[in-house]
Amino acid sequence: MRVKRQAIDADTHRRKILMFARTLRTTFAAALLALSVVPAAAFASPADSGAKETIRQEKKEKESFPIPAAEFKTKVATHLQKAREHMVTKMTERKVPADKQKERLAKFDAGSTTVMTKVNEVCSDGTVTKDEAREVHKLARELRGHKKHEGKKGTPTGKRGEKRDRDGDRDDR
Repeated sequence: MRVKRQAIDADTHRRKILMFARTLRTTFAAALLALSVVPAAAFASPADSGAKETIRQEKKEKESFPIPAAEFKTKVATHLQKAREHMVTKMTERKVPADKQKERLAKFDAGSTTVMTKVNEVCSDGTVTKDEAREVHKLARELRGHKKHEGKKGTPTGKRGEKRDRDGDRDDR
């Protein structure tokens, strides 16, 4: 009986050693892999890691106020032109009738002329400050008719259960 017990103990001992060796080998391989990845991440270019942060930093440095009036005027004009082009493409995609397209484009053009007159007023001294740019932005948003929270529950303009149409009037169905 004694011989059999020694044989079993030797067999389990060999298994334990093999399991320990396997665990040690995988741990060493994982550590080696982790150590090889860390230097690669450390030497990565700033464009790869944290690209958004560097872009934000460059944009902040680039658009620091006060800016020259001519630059501000061209920025606003190109923005309005792109907005008009976008509006035209969306109306053609959605197959808006021609009379409604003319009406909406006329309203947009009237608003853009108002914004450009405000821009000319702001640019009269040759530079544009951040407060003046905010005034132009505020005017543009008012003319656009952007009412973000109107008609939603819990806001002063929207009552619970009341539906509103696009003009902000109550929709009586």
